Amino acid sequence: MRLSTSKWTGHSTSPFLLEVSKNRVQVYLLLVSWQKSRRKSLKKMKVRTKIPEDTKRKVLIEAGHRCAIQTCKHARVEIAHIIPWAESHDDSFENLIALCPNCHDLYDKDKKIDRKAMLIYKQNLGLLGSKYGEFERRVLHFFCENQTVNAISLPGLNEIQVYYLLKDGLLAKNGKHSDILSDNIPTWEEYQLTDAGKAFVEDLR
Repeated sequence: MRLSTSKWTGHSTSPFLLEVSKNRVQVYLLLVSWQKSRRKSLKKMKVRTKIPEDTKRKVLIEAGHRCAIQTCKHARVEIAHIIPWAESHDDSFENLIALCPNCHDLYDKDKKIDRKAMLIYKQNLGLLGSKYGEFERRVLHFFCENQTVNAISLPGLNEIQVYYLLKDGLLAKNGKHSDILSDNIPTWEEYQLTDAGKAFVEDLR
């Protein structure tokens, strides 16, 4: 009887061992390929950095340190991305807006406010900030919050404070005023939203 020495010399290998070796090689190659792919992905990934304080300040000033959605009455605000950072990697002033935590969640998580609406809110902030003064913005904000109110009483000689609202045809005197005091100056006069003013306020809501 002849004794086989192949298991010691290695000159002959069973099909089972060959298959195991082949599978190990394939697993190794897959692992190497995955590691290379992961390294490439990590290189492409951008590290999220803090929004510069100067940019944050500009965003908050633009909104008057209030939620950009005019009908919102929440006092605390935070900085939100209009196009999500994960999608845009954009921390620029143009892509940031001041929102209260509730409206931020409605936009980012619940998707109850769409991107088009958010872009309009941002556009409105720019329009208000560039055309109207702080007092005029407060008047508009008052009308936004009080939907059933179309007129407001202001002290006499206060026309200069709402000059651009009058000039743009959004507000007009309705003739109502207090008794005339000396020098034909009333203690108060009433200003009313025009049809154009009502439409403008409705767009802000």
